[in-house]
Amino acid sequence: PEERAEALADAADRSEDAPVKVRLYCRAAEVFRDRLNTPDRAVKSFERAAAVDPENADVARALIPLYRGSEKWGRLLAAYETVLQRVAVAAERSALLTDIRQLCEQQLGSRQLAFEWCAKAFAESPNDAALRTELERLATASESWEELLQIFVRRLRDGDRGGAERRALLHRAAEISRNKLHRADEALGFYRELLEADDTDRSVLDLLAEMFQSEQRWSDLPDVY
Repeated sequence: PEERAEALADAADRSEDAPVKVRLYCRAAEVFRDRLNTPDRAVKSFERAAAVDPENADVARALIPLYRGSEKWGRLLAAYETVLQRVAVAAERSALLTDIRQLCEQQLGSRQLAFEWCAKAFAESPNDAALRTELERLATASESWEELLQIFVRRLRDGDRGGAERRALLHRAAEISRNKLHRADEALGFYRELLEADDTDRSVLDLLAEMFQSEQRWSDLPDVY
């Protein structure tokens, strides 16, 4: 098997036909991986195939378990990205995005990068409550308050968000603006949008009163009583 794998790799080196080179490198890699149990040599052959065709999702898929096994985390992320570009099925994309997010946080140690990938997942599945909870967790961990606010604002402005979701988004946007970004006027705008739907909402009026008091905006207080 070793001679066969080396012969395949040599043939790939000599070939000037890109698809043929990729196919031969991959066949050599499979022998190194499956018959000879030499994952390092398999990686080298698959990487040669990837160098010929960087957007080849099949090659990237083959590299994923090998990179994970050898703890080559940066290369693993690049392989995931290549696969993701070629996947259209929502469920598979969701699973890949989860894997990427966990890789960024746990192996690469970057909560900021994990948040960014979570934001991409949320953009594709904005009705996923668990995903939104994860987005908020990572925003807190990475202090990505401005980015989180813009995500919620885009969601608010993207079509006619009605009912409970709109109220929840407006409340959260106001809270982030006021407590995390310290932009009271922006928070006031979100509270006013809430009152446009129900100008007798005591919970919103109480929040406004508390905000005016803490900001010493005494002239605005009569408007909420």
